[in-house]
Amino acid sequence: MVWLVDPKIHAIDCGDNSCKYATDKTGMRTNGGCRCSRNHGHKVEFFLMQNYVEALKKIQELENQIETTEAAES
Repeated sequence: MVWLVDPKIHAIDCGDNSCKYATDKTGMRTNGGCRCSRNHGHKVEFFLMQNYVEALKKIQELENQIETTEAAES
């Protein structure tokens, strides 16, 4: 998965192979399922909110590019 905000900044990684927020899945890791939401709920919430805000910014940038392109073609 590609995140707009780097999850390493928030130190989110439960050590599981299925961790949704791990960026480096090498070495000994568990197979019990991602536990980040349960163990670090506040960090996950903040991280996801930051990604949401960045996604909205990206959408606005793309909409502005479309408008500029359409205006130039007219």
